[in-house]
Amino acid sequence: MNAVKLQVKRGIFTKKRVKQSEFDYFERIKSVLVKSKNLSKSLGARALFSALSVDNGAGRPKLSIMKFEKIDPKSLNENSAKLIGSDWLLICAGTPEKYNMMTASWGAFGFMWNAPSIFVFVRPTRYTYRFMEESKGFTINVLPESRREALRVCGSVSGRDCDKTALSGLTPAPAENGGVFFEEARLVFECRKAYSQMMDAHSFEDKGFLEKWYADSNFHKMYVGIIESAYKSV
Repeated sequence: MNAVKLQVKRGIFTKKRVKQSEFDYFERIKSVLVKSKNLSKSLGARALFSALSVDNGAGRPKLSIMKFEKIDPKSLNENSAKLIGSDWLLICAGTPEKYNMMTASWGAFGFMWNAPSIFVFVRPTRYTYRFMEESKGFTINVLPESRREALRVCGSVSGRDCDKTALSGLTPAPAENGGVFFEEARLVFECRKAYSQMMDAHSFEDKGFLEKWYADSNFHKMYVGIIESAYKSV
């Protein structure tokens, strides 16, 4: 069966490898969606419609709809310490053609250079590091508690050795900054890299942290990302 994908982005539909019967089915869906008040409201922010597969039984494409509303990062009413330390973040860097993601429970949300920002830390030994280095930006995905297992998978296996997307069961989608976000996220932050620096032993004022976390000198690299766009699922 042909895989089918429909996207609505700024009101433009695109279709790929669609059989006539499937195309007719999507045309009917499109007609309803275009008339929908919900769609017209979401076009100012983002609406992503993706048909992920064709049902082998009925031969009818399955339609999965995820909507994201654009928000002001400064209006976010969340405890950032809980968001990072307890809920965990999913960092993703790369392009829709080649990307990798990793779970992070260290970092910070802040306001730097007069802009909402995110501080993330990635060790050079992580596979995601090469994508962070090669990309101009990255995305931060906050998943709901129901996707905790996906976060565990993304934090325990390497994309060098397996298909993390398949193992996690997450659905990648193209971000506006050229990167990748995940449809299952409840919050998405698209970030532009503004500053990066390797940590080093000399800079630690509290040597206890150095001894506890970096006895092997496997230091993190810090990235400061300016939040260019933020979305929440609706």
